[in-house]
Amino acid sequence: MKKTIFGVIALIIATITFQSCLKEDNVTNPTVESVKFYTVDASGKFTEATDIKAGNTYTIGVKTTADICTVWPGGERLVMKKKGTTNDSLDINNKQVLIKSNCYSDDGLLKARGLTTSLNSTIKGWVITYKYPAAGQFSLTVVVTNYPYDSSNYNQVVFDAGKVTVN
Repeated sequence: MKKTIFGVIALIIATITFQSCLKEDNVTNPTVESVKFYTVDASGKFTEATDIKAGNTYTIGVKTTADICTVWPGGERLVMKKKGTTNDSLDINNKQVLIKSNCYSDDGLLKARGLTTSLNSTIKGWVITYKYPAAGQFSLTVVVTNYPYDSSNYNQVVFDAGKVTVN
């Protein structure tokens, strides 16, 4: 009788433990609530910016449910040129060789990368400071990721935040 009771208790404990581990591996896709540009004054107060100007530093704030957030502002894209010519350097796969890029369309190419963000309690989201070097229209992309506990299967969502017009 004691063996049966101990066996049932062990089975119940194993079932509860296994179910809690499965719940940790079931991670939902993250969502992006908003992406806004802010200016920060000397006292540290954030004010939403609507008119983005080249050469000014802005804080890009992303409100999301994600564990990790990366911003691709799309303002820098420098292609390496062949020596002595104006032609672009191409790799073995006929892709342009970049000096640097933060355009999401270049994701996967050498020297292309998004900007790493940090959490901010004032905005209650992820932030990064960025200065657009020139006027124009740029594609702003946000990549958000949720990581499950003790697993390599992560949920990543690419969020197109639209075009940013820089004056």
